[in-house]
Amino acid sequence: MKYPTLEEVENADHEQICRWMRFLKVSGNPEEQKVIVRLCERCDEFGGFTTAISKKIGWKQ
Repeated sequence: MKYPTLEEVENADHEQICRWMRFLKVSGNPEEQKVIVRLCERCDEFGGFTTAISKKIGWKQ
């Protein structure tokens, strides 16, 4: 899965944010780390990673 841009993160809905959080690979790239930090912030703004979203997304990409 390709890392989103910060702009894509800002425009994403709750489910998409959670998909990225679940399936993006960990990165040591400083720009990608900024994206991860913002993903976490946005997820919190939406109320977190809920059980319902987790079930909807599943564990397979």
